[in-house]
Amino acid sequence: MAKRLSVSVNDVLFDDLNSFKDKLNVSKICQKALRQAIDIEKIKQETKVDDIDKQVERIKKKREEYGAIYKNEGFKDGVKDGSHMNLDEIIHFEIYNDLDRNQLLSDLASSETVRKYEALSNREFEIIDSTKHSKDEIETIYSRGKVTFDLKGSNRSTSFGFNIDEFHTFDDLYLDGWCNGIIHIISLLNKKGALWKYQNMLIKEQDNEA
Repeated sequence: MAKRLSVSVNDVLFDDLNSFKDKLNVSKICQKALRQAIDIEKIKQETKVDDIDKQVERIKKKREEYGAIYKNEGFKDGVKDGSHMNLDEIIHFEIYNDLDRNQLLSDLASSETVRKYEALSNREFEIIDSTKHSKDEIETIYSRGKVTFDLKGSNRSTSFGFNIDEFHTFDDLYLDGWCNGIIHIISLLNKKGALWKYQNMLIKEQDNEA
């Protein structure tokens, strides 16, 4: 048994519909559109959250594999920058590491680190592969003055042949690596007993922030 259903349309669509009402079966068109929309909603309901979570993990893992070069480069630069930090800067890093890493980069990173991060963010960098490019080719790339990253033989293409660098900048992975590099330096300083005197002060600062 057919049921009646009112459908509202705007004035422009109504006028256009009137121009072709003799050629269009509005009821069938609306039924088809509704059926398609309902079928999509049913599919959405049947999609298992666990399956999506597993897919997310697979994609994240693959993305990190693609971005390992940038993360490692960030770690190297974090170790370098962390090795030159004074006590105030280390305390500043410890307090704000989980709050605003971009601000930490601006406050504590060297000009070279900031340049690399901005190059990744703005896609103004070049790729070399020291295992494949000749010395002349590498020198030519260096001479252009852009930030460069060495693939070192890493396969950057997807299974479909696309270059992953065309779709991601990996600035976030570089930033994670940079922070982890500084954390590595802080852990070494802690092992040497160089930072124990400020631990109570740091805890008080964190309590005040909370």
